[in-house]
Amino acid sequence: MRLVKIGIAVFFLLAFIAPPIACGQEQLTESKTPAQILQEADYLVHIEVTIAKPGAVIGGYYRKNSYLSGFLYQPENETRWFVITASHLKPLSEDWHISRIRIYIHNQRQLPYDAGLLGYDRRIDTAVLMIIDPNFSFSGRTATLGDSDSVAVRDLVVSLGSPQGIRYRQLSGRVENTRFEETVIDKFGNALPYPLSFIRHGTNVFHGNSGGPLINEFGEIVGMNAAAYFFPGRPAAEYAFAIPINDIKNVLENLIAGEKYD
Repeated sequence: MRLVKIGIAVFFLLAFIAPPIACGQEQLTESKTPAQILQEADYLVHIEVTIAKPGAVIGGYYRKNSYLSGFLYQPENETRWFVITASHLKPLSEDWHISRIRIYIHNQRQLPYDAGLLGYDRRIDTAVLMIIDPNFSFSGRTATLGDSDSVAVRDLVVSLGSPQGIRYRQLSGRVENTRFEETVIDKFGNALPYPLSFIRHGTNVFHGNSGGPLINEFGEIVGMNAAAYFFPGRPAAEYAFAIPINDIKNVLENLIAGEKYD
């Protein structure tokens, strides 16, 4: 499977690099506006990741910060809270390691909480974080995980997340392809080890939208944004790509159990 390059456009993962739920299954029927979807998304998460590697600097480490998006998830009969996001928050290079993950919840905007990487599967670019902060509590509206097999071309979808690190924003567009498979590269030219299967859509996402939910017009999560085509000089993507939520649901139990697939 080739790396995606069309002219000068490059297919990039969507983590923004700064300089150096309970799972509902019922079908919802009431259409919502993009603004309503964002307003009701108490479960939306802004993620700040610090990675480090040894180096001849003060403190002995080089550090970089990146920003992603995600959404809260709590299985039935579970007291712990988790965050679903993109697995490329974990560096591909073994030289770098995650030194800290902090999350911010949409309905608790000013309160950071510590989280840790629990499990991930690079085959579908999905990771599960566990909130480890003893002070964490959540009483807002939880996410409804929909059915990505029901998504059709021309459906209205809304991307929620942190474009360019700006928290809690919504962008809307239309579905263009319900199953689009390609190999992708990150901002540093590293190829993910597996081709990914995507919902391709026309919301003009930015770096920082990675891991954020893709919502249908009924307020259900049908995908997780992971990658996009970017043209030089244009901060917004030409096309965006989301992992189908059904693919994510198939591995959630394993990732919550701490399994890791490179």
